[in-house]
Amino acid sequence: MINYAKNFKECTWRGMVAVENEDGVINKCFETLGLNDFNVTDQIIQLDSCNLLQSFKGFLLDPNVKVENDVLFILSFYESCEEFSSLVSFIESNSIGERFSVLVFSKDYLKVNGNNFYYVHVPADNYIQFQRKVARHLELMVKQQPLGSPMNPLSLKFTDHVIEANVVDETCIIYDKKYVLSINLNGVPYEMHCNFVSGSKKLIVLGQDALTRDKVELPHFFRWKWVDDLPCSTIILNDPTLYLDEKLNGGWFVGSKERDYVKECSLIITKIAKLIDVHHPVVFFGASAGGFSSLMLASCIPGSRAVVDIPQVDLFTYHVKNEVDKLILSALSFNDLSSVTDDFYFRLRVIDRFKKEGRVPDIVYMHNVKDSAHFTQFSSFLSEWTKLAHELNQKDVGFLKIITYSRWHISKGGHFPMEKHNAVKQLLSVL
Repeated sequence: MINYAKNFKECTWRGMVAVENEDGVINKCFETLGLNDFNVTDQIIQLDSCNLLQSFKGFLLDPNVKVENDVLFILSFYESCEEFSSLVSFIESNSIGERFSVLVFSKDYLKVNGNNFYYVHVPADNYIQFQRKVARHLELMVKQQPLGSPMNPLSLKFTDHVIEANVVDETCIIYDKKYVLSINLNGVPYEMHCNFVSGSKKLIVLGQDALTRDKVELPHFFRWKWVDDLPCSTIILNDPTLYLDEKLNGGWFVGSKERDYVKECSLIITKIAKLIDVHHPVVFFGASAGGFSSLMLASCIPGSRAVVDIPQVDLFTYHVKNEVDKLILSALSFNDLSSVTDDFYFRLRVIDRFKKEGRVPDIVYMHNVKDSAHFTQFSSFLSEWTKLAHELNQKDVGFLKIITYSRWHISKGGHFPMEKHNAVKQLLSVL
């Protein structure tokens, strides 16, 4: 009989291979869990559901494919698969099973013989439920990999070295050492994870996505592990708007009714850039809520650039209305969006910020085509950018580059940012 699930979770795997079509369950799970890097074939095995054995043979017998030990091939069957037993026989008879293992998720019970085969029964009422259960099994498998192994690396905490100051001057700058700089500006803490590289004339500023407030402590710095992959100085921002209410999961750098945090933060970054002798455009990067603040900040610093991924650009049309309502009440003291006066629109709409500043920064806009909930945000931004670009003096209008990609998360759907390798590639392209 095939070994049951508890056995495969106790094994250690060097890599995995998804055996299905591109839109199949396992491929989606790989994207959801960030496991694409562990697909040792650098491809998805395209299986013909009507000819499972032949398509699998074609892949395994390809002389260009080299499958080594400790690799797990993963298949899933929502519908019954009569050819599965013949596939098992083929693998066993060709001693392929001695070199790697096969994991099967199936909605129906499977009864076949075979060594190095692992089977998980996944009862489900519908296909969506099946996908989520499979994703959960794989997530548990990854978590049970040995700590420090490729699939379960050690989780490091960002630096606890903190420098506190009330003004930005030379005492705030340390080179070639990661630290948190906290600037207390008249009671508002602007906290930044800093990594200033000696000799670098370039600076990247990374924004803060929305977060789950009861699961993190502030300050919280998104993508702080990226800094070692960026060949320049970096700043990662914590949004002080979150301190206005412990229930806020996103602050969008809106600030308070009396104070514009975007403007204040842009002045701090400008001073830091001068102190570390930045001679190139400051590049802002952010995803989702961090994309919103990155566009806002970039518009406040002449010559800067923004690389944004699935950003919100208009909080009036953002579909997660309850989060915006909490923000409006806590930060701006308005009961709801309909009561916000037009003199605060520039805090809530990127285009209105561009109009107020009288400039449009260089922008690389990355859009996940599967992010259907953000289609309105994306299309409206393109339309309004085009109109504004024709109204302003051309010297005040930067370029707009659109990058589309397709990525899916089992529970988050298409509101799922580009994976790190390609995101960094786009970021470095404008550095």
